[in-house]
Amino acid sequence: MNQSDSYFLPHVSILISTKDRRFDLEKALNSIKKINYPWEKFEIVVVEETDSPKPIEGVKYISIPKEGRGFGYTRNVAIKNASYKIVAFTDDDCIVDRDWLLELVQLFRDEEVAGVAGGVRLRDAGIIGKCEIILGFPGGGLKYLYYSRGIPYGTSHLSTCNCAYRKKVFEEMGYFNEDTKYSGEDYELALRVSQKYKCMYNPRAIVYHKPRGNISGIFKWFIRIGNTQLSIMNIDSSNYFKYLWWSFKTSLFLRAVLFYIFFSLFHIKTLIGFSVLLILYWIFTVLRYSFYYLYYPELRIALVLPAVKLVMDTGMDVGKIEGVLRYWRRR
Repeated sequence: MNQSDSYFLPHVSILISTKDRRFDLEKALNSIKKINYPWEKFEIVVVEETDSPKPIEGVKYISIPKEGRGFGYTRNVAIKNASYKIVAFTDDDCIVDRDWLLELVQLFRDEEVAGVAGGVRLRDAGIIGKCEIILGFPGGGLKYLYYSRGIPYGTSHLSTCNCAYRKKVFEEMGYFNEDTKYSGEDYELALRVSQKYKCMYNPRAIVYHKPRGNISGIFKWFIRIGNTQLSIMNIDSSNYFKYLWWSFKTSLFLRAVLFYIFFSLFHIKTLIGFSVLLILYWIFTVLRYSFYYLYYPELRIALVLPAVKLVMDTGMDVGKIEGVLRYWRRR
């Protein structure tokens, strides 16, 4: 980067929320310290939820007690401690590409752009991890990268594992909602912001996310995601029907009930009917995500991918049911 390029680059606060994951955090910070961006033009703000605070050299470090207040709260603490007008987010289990920040801020040259999301990939992932990223998790994964064709485009989905906002957005639109204890605070905020401001996805701004890499971890993760949906529906009433429709069309349980009714009406044996549906589900999933072969040319993925998708869908439904039961208990 030459001196003239550096002159036009904005100052940026890079924000990370973490909770007693020092090993992952150190790797994330090491990657940030190697980015292709002038040192004097960015700061790193780390908010750690811990009972054993330990300041980190070269970082603006804020410790908060372990009270389980969620990522919405910790990210808001980070924003309020940020010095600059652009704030970039990544996770403590991500490794950023050398040009990550450079690519994120390029789109802010357009004064109408309020938020920018970047691409998410994996390194050293096993077969389960590869299926995660093919299916679009986290941060859109390979799905967003593929459909972008390498060209930035407008989006309403900004994941805090890789995104940036103008700080004034939070002052005008409000901060992350702190009632989303499990996840989804970034999803809810992005929908609010993108309704008023221009938001973009830049596939060249890459971070490498640590995969969960096992079925149990994925199932628990999607229970949390499903659990969040009811909270978000109650928080953002303006998008209530959008959330409701999304919840319906992604519900494996509801689809299974509808097919069971169909089988009963037409006297189709339930076992035969669901066996055929399972085969069709397998074929449809492989065809829908067939672009995976451009990134991971492995035939075995065609066997595993639908199973991982099934686990995700089931976990999502379990989380939604838990959310409904919790809501009724509170009432």
